[in-house]
Amino acid sequence: MTLAAGLAFAIGHATTGGLLAQSASVLDGVDGEIARVRYQDSAFGGLYDALFDRVGEAVVIGGMTLYAWLGGAGATAVALGFAALAGNSLSMLVKEKYSAQFQRPFAMERDGRWRWLLLGRDGRLFLALFAGVTGQIELVLAYLAVGTHVQAGARLVRIRSEAARA
Repeated sequence: MTLAAGLAFAIGHATTGGLLAQSASVLDGVDGEIARVRYQDSAFGGLYDALFDRVGEAVVIGGMTLYAWLGGAGATAVALGFAALAGNSLSMLVKEKYSAQFQRPFAMERDGRWRWLLLGRDGRLFLALFAGVTGQIELVLAYLAVGTHVQAGARLVRIRSEAARA
C-alpha cells in the first residue's frame, strides 16, 4: 500500500497518496498484532517487516518529492526529499545499532518528548496524510528532513551519556 501511496503522490494525486500512506500504517499495525496474537511472529518476520517498512517509506517520500518538484519546488524539493530519506533511515539505524551494541532493545521511553513529534514510522506516515490532504508537501518534507536528523542526534547524545555511565 505504501508503494501505491508513493505512486499516487508521484502522479499528482496527493490526497489519495496521503490516504493510502495512512491506511498502510494502520494495516501494518494490524498485521503485526494479528501475527503476535496468533503466535506467528518470528525474528525473520520482524526483519522482513522492518525492511519493507523502510522501502515503503522511501517510496512515499520519493513520491512526495516528485510531487513537489513537478509542482515547481525544483531543487529545494529534491534536497528536502534526499534529507528526509536519509533521516528516515537514521531513525531505524540508531535504534538497531543500539540493540546490537548494547544487547537490549531500544526502549521508546528513551526518546522522551521526542516520541510525540511524529518522527516514528507511524508519525511519518501520518504526516504524509497531512501533506496530501493539506497540500503542504514541502513543509512536511522539511519537517522530516530536519526533525529526523535532530532526533537521531539527540538519541546519540543520550546513548553516549548512558554508555559513559556504564
